[in-house]
Amino acid sequence: MFISALRAWGVPFCGVLLLAGCAAQIRNPMLGDKPWPKDEQGKYAEGATTVLVSLNYHGVATDACVEQSSGNADLDQEAIRRAGHYVYSPNRIEGWPISSSVRYPVEFSLTPKPVSTAKPTFSNKPPGCTLKPLPGVPDDEVAAQQVRVFVIAPDTDGHLPSGNETPAWPRDSQGDLAQEDQRGAVLIDTDGKVLEAAVIRAGEFAAFDIAAFRKLHSLSFSAGEPTHWEFVDIHFRAPGGGAISTKPGMGAWKPAPPMPPGGIRIARVPGKTLVSGAPWPRNSDGYYLQATVLVHAFVNTDGKVARAVMLRSSGLAVFDKDAVLAVNAKLQAASDQAHWQDIRVEFWPSPYPLSPEALTPAVRY
Repeated sequence: MFISALRAWGVPFCGVLLLAGCAAQIRNPMLGDKPWPKDEQGKYAEGATTVLVSLNYHGVATDACVEQSSGNADLDQEAIRRAGHYVYSPNRIEGWPISSSVRYPVEFSLTPKPVSTAKPTFSNKPPGCTLKPLPGVPDDEVAAQQVRVFVIAPDTDGHLPSGNETPAWPRDSQGDLAQEDQRGAVLIDTDGKVLEAAVIRAGEFAAFDIAAFRKLHSLSFSAGEPTHWEFVDIHFRAPGGGAISTKPGMGAWKPAPPMPPGGIRIARVPGKTLVSGAPWPRNSDGYYLQATVLVHAFVNTDGKVARAVMLRSSGLAVFDKDAVLAVNAKLQAASDQAHWQDIRVEFWPSPYPLSPEALTPAVRY
């Protein structure tokens, strides 16, 4: 009667005996109907695998590797196999899709547990494993792979090629020719031209920062693709150079600190001007400038600004003018009494945050 009840529930009798340990193999559709692997002690393997997956700007997984093993090679391989079957949402900057890397955990367990609600997370950190192409990915998707690598070496005179200038190649603290890796991002239009570029992972040598920035702006890409961002790795290598520097630099992008209540942050948007119609100012090296202006404003009881004057200048008239315009247009918190208020206005050129989510949550097998 007990066996009949199991069959009525759709549970194969042999499967129950397998779980009891009286037969050879457990086959599970979540493992492609392959036998569930065993560990060195002959027990059915369990564990968690952390997989790193490379996505192109379409959100298609093209490469993957195991950053943290479950301890069983078969389970790790299954996690890799499934990586190419998920549907991902591409990472984005300012609404434009960008190629990226996503990490997600996969837990293999024979014991029923609540399904994890953790979601894959995007990260610009260097990979902790060697990415390898996923099987079955179309060639045109592989061609849209996110990371393009360029190597810059000293010229014949031992200088750093950087536009019209050729500064001396930097040296490290040991006196050796410096070496480091940088990563940038470029916004590419349908003609394959670079609309925007920024160094998102800079190093300790300012000369390399400038050379990387100019290299990004000089690149050209294939036409016909939708407007999107691409990551670009730039490696500075010198024959006989010293150790590759891992000291972080300021970079062109950095997280914005929290704004005070009532404050205003004006973020740069590619292709758009400031409120006054002026282009976003740059320094002599081509980097977009960042500034803070303090505005003294008289706020009515309904929160409307009746008058605003510049209290502390940014040093640039274009930012000062835009700060006053922004304060006049922003509704402040209502109060019982009209009052003067100091309002901080920040001009932030960096396209942050980079925190969209993938569509597929972490899974438990």
